Amino acid sequence: MGVDPHGWVEMSRWVESERSDERAGASLLNLTGLIEQTVSVSETLFGFSKRVRSGTQPDFTPLAHQRGWSPKPLAEGRTEMNAVAAMETQFGKDAFGGATDIDIREILTAGLSAFGIGDPAEFNWHAVVEAVDRLRKHDRLQDAGFGTVCGANW
Repeated sequence: MGVDPHGWVEMSRWVESERSDERAGASLLNLTGLIEQTVSVSETLFGFSKRVRSGTQPDFTPLAHQRGWSPKPLAEGRTEMNAVAAMETQFGKDAFGGATDIDIREILTAGLSAFGIGDPAEFNWHAVVEAVDRLRKHDRLQDAGFGTVCGANW
């Protein structure tokens, strides 16, 4: 059984100081159906892997490891958090982990190739970041905030 990422790419056009309002934006992409099982990009960005889960520490620090859920998730993020809570009630607290959030700018600033995102073998993450970067370049969305809220089940 793999390590499956769950979560959303979210976007807000509100000014940064007001983005924590739960009505501040929209969820754009459901990662749960888009990213199938953990790949090296998921491990590098978030620490999602069986290797990390088993206690073997990689020789790097994942970029957004264990930051926790966004303090003010959008509706879809809240739904995801509730689903995780139900999963933990049914299967125990160890069924889900690694809850974190990251601004897409952090990934782009760190460099896509540094995280293997340009590698065709990691196409799903490449497609997510490429789609968001394309949206960010639109005139009306240049100042928008794009980020992911995600975790993984084992």
